[in-house]
Amino acid sequence: MRRAFFTLLFLLTGFVAISDNIRQSKVPEDIKDSIPFSNDEKLTYLVKYKWGAINSEVGEVKLETSTSSDVSGDTFFVTANGFTYKFYDIFFKVRDYYESRFTYDLKPVYFHRDIKEGKYTMKNYIYFNPDNKIKAIYQRMSSPVKDTMFNGNPETFDIISMVYNLRGVDFSRQGEGTSWNRSLVIDGKIIRVNIRHNGKAVKSVHGLGKFNTIVLSVSMDLVESETFKKGDMLLIWITDDKNRIPVQIESPIKVGSVIARLASFSGLKHQMTSKLQ
Repeated sequence: MRRAFFTLLFLLTGFVAISDNIRQSKVPEDIKDSIPFSNDEKLTYLVKYKWGAINSEVGEVKLETSTSSDVSGDTFFVTANGFTYKFYDIFFKVRDYYESRFTYDLKPVYFHRDIKEGKYTMKNYIYFNPDNKIKAIYQRMSSPVKDTMFNGNPETFDIISMVYNLRGVDFSRQGEGTSWNRSLVIDGKIIRVNIRHNGKAVKSVHGLGKFNTIVLSVSMDLVESETFKKGDMLLIWITDDKNRIPVQIESPIKVGSVIARLASFSGLKHQMTSKLQ
Protein backbone atom coordinates (compact mmCIF):
# COMPACT_ATOMS: atom_id res chain seq x y z
CA MET A 1 0.00 0.00 0.00
CA ARG A 2 2.94 2.28 0.61
CA ARG A 3 3.84 1.70 -3.05
CA ALA A 4 0.34 2.80 -4.06
CA PHE A 5 0.55 6.18 -2.35
CA PHE A 6 4.12 6.92 -3.39
CA THR A 7 3.19 6.09 -6.97
CA LEU A 8 0.10 8.31 -6.92
CA LEU A 9 1.98 11.37 -5.67
CA PHE A 10 4.71 10.63 -8.20
CA LEU A 11 2.13 10.39 -10.96
CA LEU A 12 0.29 13.53 -10.00
CA THR A 13 3.52 15.37 -10.71
CA GLY A 14 5.51 15.95 -13.42
CA PHE A 15 6.66 17.19 -16.36
CA VAL A 16 7.25 20.20 -18.61
CA ALA A 17 8.95 23.61 -18.32
CA ILE A 18 7.53 26.58 -20.19
CA SER A 19 9.43 29.71 -19.17
CA ASP A 20 12.61 31.17 -17.70
CA ASN A 21 13.33 30.78 -13.98
CA ILE A 22 12.61 34.25 -12.61
CA ARG A 23 11.18 35.80 -9.46
CA GLN A 24 8.60 38.53 -9.87
CA SER A 25 7.48 41.08 -7.31
CA LYS A 26 4.59 42.12 -9.56
CA VAL A 27 2.97 39.59 -11.86
CA PRO A 28 1.98 40.82 -15.35
CA GLU A 29 -1.71 40.40 -16.08
CA ASP A 30 -1.08 38.35 -19.24
CA ILE A 31 0.79 35.74 -17.17
CA LYS A 32 -2.02 35.64 -14.61
CA ASP A 33 -4.59 35.18 -17.37
CA SER A 34 -2.65 32.29 -18.95
CA ILE A 35 -2.53 30.22 -15.74
CA PRO A 36 -5.09 27.38 -16.06
CA PHE A 37 -6.06 27.13 -12.37
CA SER A 38 -7.47 29.43 -9.72
CA ASN A 39 -6.19 30.19 -6.23
CA ASP A 40 -9.02 28.23 -4.59
CA GLU A 41 -9.02 25.10 -6.73
CA LYS A 42 -9.55 21.79 -4.89
CA LEU A 43 -9.06 18.32 -6.41
CA THR A 44 -9.70 14.93 -4.78
CA TYR A 45 -8.39 11.62 -6.15
CA LEU A 46 -9.36 8.11 -5.06
CA VAL A 47 -6.56 5.55 -5.06
CA LYS A 48 -7.28 1.97 -6.15
CA TYR A 49 -4.80 -0.86 -5.59
CA LYS A 50 -5.09 -3.94 -7.83
CA TRP A 51 -3.28 -7.21 -7.19
CA GLY A 52 -4.80 -10.63 -7.87
CA ALA A 53 -8.17 -10.78 -6.15
CA ILE A 54 -7.56 -7.40 -4.51
CA ASN A 55 -9.27 -4.54 -6.34
CA SER A 56 -10.09 -1.89 -3.78
CA GLU A 57 -9.97 1.87 -3.28
CA VAL A 58 -7.71 2.17 -0.27
CA GLY A 59 -7.48 5.92 0.28
CA GLU A 60 -7.47 9.47 -1.08
CA VAL A 61 -5.23 12.33 -2.06
CA LYS A 62 -6.51 15.90 -1.71
CA LEU A 63 -4.85 18.88 -3.44
CA GLU A 64 -5.66 22.47 -2.50
CA THR A 65 -4.37 25.64 -4.14
CA SER A 66 -4.00 29.09 -2.58
CA THR A 67 -1.65 32.08 -2.92
CA SER A 68 0.90 33.79 -0.69
CA SER A 69 3.34 36.72 -0.80
CA ASP A 70 6.79 37.27 0.70
CA VAL A 71 10.13 38.85 -0.19
CA SER A 72 10.41 36.59 -3.27
CA GLY A 73 7.11 37.92 -4.64
CA ASP A 74 3.65 36.47 -5.22
CA THR A 75 3.48 32.68 -5.29
CA PHE A 76 1.02 29.83 -5.48
CA PHE A 77 0.89 27.52 -2.47
CA VAL A 78 -0.32 23.95 -3.04
CA THR A 79 -0.77 21.25 -0.42
CA ALA A 80 -1.36 17.54 -0.98
CA ASN A 81 -2.62 15.21 1.73
CA GLY A 82 -2.64 11.46 1.14
CA PHE A 83 -4.20 9.00 3.58
CA THR A 84 -5.57 5.48 3.84
CA TYR A 85 -9.12 4.85 4.98
CA LYS A 86 -9.59 3.70 8.58
CA PHE A 87 -10.24 0.09 7.59
CA TYR A 88 -6.90 -0.12 5.75
CA ASP A 89 -5.10 1.70 8.58
CA ILE A 90 -5.29 -1.63 10.41
CA PHE A 91 -3.07 -3.21 7.77
CA PHE A 92 -0.90 -0.29 6.68
CA LYS A 93 -1.49 3.28 7.84
CA VAL A 94 -0.50 6.11 5.48
CA ARG A 95 -0.42 9.81 6.34
CA ASP A 96 1.49 11.78 3.69
CA TYR A 97 1.80 15.56 3.51
CA TYR A 98 3.35 17.61 0.70
CA GLU A 99 3.50 21.34 0.10
CA SER A 100 4.98 23.41 -2.72
CA ARG A 101 5.38 27.11 -3.40
CA PHE A 102 5.96 28.19 -6.99
CA THR A 103 5.92 31.43 -8.94
CA TYR A 104 3.23 32.64 -11.30
CA ASP A 105 5.44 31.54 -14.18
CA LEU A 106 5.11 28.04 -12.65
CA LYS A 107 8.66 27.63 -11.32
CA PRO A 108 9.41 26.09 -7.90
CA VAL A 109 10.56 28.11 -4.89
CA TYR A 110 10.14 25.73 -1.94
CA PHE A 111 9.04 22.15 -1.31
CA HIS A 112 8.30 20.21 1.87
CA ARG A 113 7.51 16.51 2.20
CA ASP A 114 6.59 14.72 5.45
CA ILE A 115 5.43 11.14 5.00
CA LYS A 116 4.47 8.42 7.47
CA GLU A 117 3.80 5.06 5.83
CA GLY A 118 3.66 2.20 8.28
CA LYS A 119 6.96 2.45 10.15
CA TYR A 120 8.64 4.33 7.33
CA THR A 121 9.15 8.12 7.57
CA MET A 122 10.83 10.65 5.30
CA LYS A 123 11.11 14.43 5.41
CA ASN A 124 12.27 16.82 2.67
CA TYR A 125 12.94 20.56 2.76
CA ILE A 126 14.01 21.80 -0.68
CA TYR A 127 14.88 25.37 -1.64
CA PHE A 128 15.12 26.46 -5.30
CA ASN A 129 17.35 29.49 -5.89
CA PRO A 130 17.10 31.88 -8.88
CA ASP A 131 20.57 30.75 -10.08
CA ASN A 132 19.26 27.15 -10.35
CA LYS A 133 21.16 26.03 -7.25
CA ILE A 134 19.04 23.68 -5.15
CA LYS A 135 19.45 23.18 -1.40
CA ALA A 136 17.98 19.85 -0.27
CA ILE A 137 17.64 18.89 3.39
CA TYR A 138 16.22 15.45 4.04
CA GLN A 139 15.93 12.79 6.76
CA ARG A 140 15.01 9.14 6.33
CA MET A 141 13.60 7.41 9.41
CA SER A 142 15.87 8.18 12.40
CA SER A 143 18.99 8.62 10.28
CA PRO A 144 21.00 11.85 10.61
CA VAL A 145 19.71 14.87 8.70
CA LYS A 146 21.52 15.32 5.38
CA ASP A 147 22.12 18.66 3.67
CA THR A 148 22.97 18.65 -0.06
CA MET A 149 23.46 21.25 -2.79
CA PHE A 150 22.56 20.44 -6.40
CA ASN A 151 23.23 22.20 -9.67
CA GLY A 152 19.77 22.23 -11.18
CA ASN A 153 18.45 23.82 -14.35
CA PRO A 154 15.23 25.60 -15.43
CA GLU A 155 13.63 22.17 -16.02
CA THR A 156 14.18 20.83 -12.48
CA PHE A 157 11.07 20.65 -10.28
CA ASP A 158 9.69 19.24 -7.07
CA ILE A 159 6.95 16.62 -7.22
CA ILE A 160 4.05 19.09 -6.83
CA SER A 161 5.23 22.00 -8.97
CA MET A 162 5.87 19.64 -11.88
CA VAL A 163 2.22 18.77 -12.42
CA TYR A 164 1.10 22.38 -12.17
CA ASN A 165 3.82 23.36 -14.63
CA LEU A 166 2.56 20.62 -16.95
CA ARG A 167 -0.89 22.13 -16.81
CA GLY A 168 0.59 25.35 -18.18
CA VAL A 169 1.48 23.67 -21.47
CA ASP A 170 -0.67 24.55 -24.49
CA PHE A 171 -1.00 21.07 -25.98
CA SER A 172 -2.75 22.45 -29.05
CA ARG A 173 0.74 23.54 -30.11
CA GLN A 174 2.36 20.20 -29.22
CA GLY A 175 1.71 17.43 -31.73
CA GLU A 176 1.25 13.75 -31.03
CA GLY A 177 4.64 12.09 -30.59
CA THR A 178 6.27 15.16 -29.05
CA SER A 179 8.43 14.27 -26.04
CA TRP A 180 10.22 16.19 -23.32
CA ASN A 181 13.05 15.42 -20.90
CA ARG A 182 12.83 16.99 -17.46
CA SER A 183 14.11 16.28 -13.93
CA LEU A 184 12.69 15.87 -10.44
CA VAL A 185 14.45 16.42 -7.11
CA ILE A 186 13.31 14.30 -4.15
CA ASP A 187 14.89 12.49 -1.18
CA GLY A 188 18.35 13.83 -1.95
CA LYS A 189 18.29 12.66 -5.58
CA ILE A 190 17.65 14.12 -9.01
CA ILE A 191 15.66 11.79 -11.26
CA ARG A 192 15.33 12.28 -15.00
CA VAL A 193 11.80 12.10 -16.40
CA ASN A 194 10.63 11.65 -19.99
CA ILE A 195 7.11 12.62 -21.06
CA ARG A 196 5.51 11.75 -24.38
CA HIS A 197 2.35 13.14 -25.99
CA ASN A 198 0.38 10.04 -27.07
CA GLY A 199 -2.50 11.83 -28.75
CA LYS A 200 -6.13 12.27 -27.73
CA ALA A 201 -8.79 9.88 -26.44
CA VAL A 202 -12.24 9.80 -24.87
CA LYS A 203 -11.75 8.57 -21.29
CA SER A 204 -14.48 7.18 -19.03
CA VAL A 205 -13.86 8.07 -15.37
CA HIS A 206 -15.90 6.11 -12.84
CA GLY A 207 -18.31 8.37 -10.98
CA LEU A 208 -17.75 11.42 -13.19
CA GLY A 209 -18.51 10.37 -16.77
CA LYS A 210 -16.64 10.69 -20.07
CA PHE A 211 -14.05 13.30 -21.00
CA ASN A 212 -12.11 14.40 -24.04
CA THR A 213 -8.53 13.95 -22.91
CA ILE A 214 -4.89 14.25 -23.89
CA VAL A 215 -2.90 11.08 -23.13
CA LEU A 216 0.63 11.31 -21.75
CA SER A 217 3.08 8.51 -21.02
CA VAL A 218 5.78 9.04 -18.41
CA SER A 219 8.96 7.09 -17.81
CA MET A 220 11.63 7.74 -15.17
CA ASP A 221 15.36 7.13 -15.32
CA LEU A 222 15.39 4.69 -12.41
CA VAL A 223 17.26 1.52 -11.73
CA GLU A 224 14.95 -1.23 -10.51
CA SER A 225 13.60 -0.07 -7.17
CA GLU A 226 11.32 -1.05 -4.34
CA THR A 227 8.35 0.46 -6.16
CA PHE A 228 8.96 0.20 -9.91
CA LYS A 229 10.35 -2.32 -12.33
CA LYS A 230 12.90 -0.95 -14.77
CA GLY A 231 11.09 0.27 -17.89
CA ASP A 232 7.68 0.73 -16.24
CA MET A 233 5.52 3.30 -18.05
CA LEU A 234 2.93 5.54 -16.37
CA LEU A 235 -0.17 6.77 -18.22
CA ILE A 236 -1.97 10.04 -17.50
CA TRP A 237 -5.21 11.37 -19.03
CA ILE A 238 -5.68 15.14 -18.70
CA THR A 239 -8.74 17.16 -19.71
CA ASP A 240 -8.56 18.54 -23.22
CA ASP A 241 -9.75 22.00 -22.18
CA LYS A 242 -8.31 25.12 -20.54
CA ASN A 243 -8.18 23.48 -17.06
CA ARG A 244 -5.87 20.59 -18.10
CA ILE A 245 -6.69 18.52 -15.03
CA PRO A 246 -5.45 14.92 -14.67
CA VAL A 247 -8.63 12.81 -14.54
CA GLN A 248 -7.05 9.35 -14.34
CA ILE A 249 -3.58 7.96 -13.73
CA GLU A 250 -2.48 4.35 -14.12
CA SER A 251 0.79 2.64 -13.30
CA PRO A 252 2.13 -0.89 -13.04
CA ILE A 253 4.28 -1.49 -9.98
CA LYS A 254 6.29 -4.46 -8.78
CA VAL A 255 3.31 -5.97 -6.99
CA GLY A 256 0.06 -5.17 -8.81
CA SER A 257 -0.95 -1.79 -10.19
CA VAL A 258 -2.30 1.56 -9.07
CA ILE A 259 -5.19 3.55 -10.53
CA ALA A 260 -6.00 7.06 -9.32
CA ARG A 261 -9.20 8.71 -10.55
CA LEU A 262 -10.51 12.21 -10.08
CA ALA A 263 -13.47 12.02 -7.71
CA SER A 264 -14.39 15.66 -7.11
CA PHE A 265 -13.31 19.17 -8.04
CA SER A 266 -14.22 22.74 -7.14
CA GLY A 267 -12.95 26.27 -7.69
CA LEU A 268 -12.03 25.68 -11.34
CA LYS A 269 -10.87 28.73 -13.26
CA HIS A 270 -12.54 27.61 -16.50
CA GLN A 271 -15.66 25.72 -17.46
CA MET A 272 -15.09 21.96 -17.81
CA THR A 273 -15.79 21.86 -21.54
CA SER A 274 -14.04 18.50 -22.00
CA LYS A 275 -16.80 16.66 -20.09
CA LEU A 276 -19.09 14.81 -22.51
CA GLN A 277 -21.69 13.37 -20.13
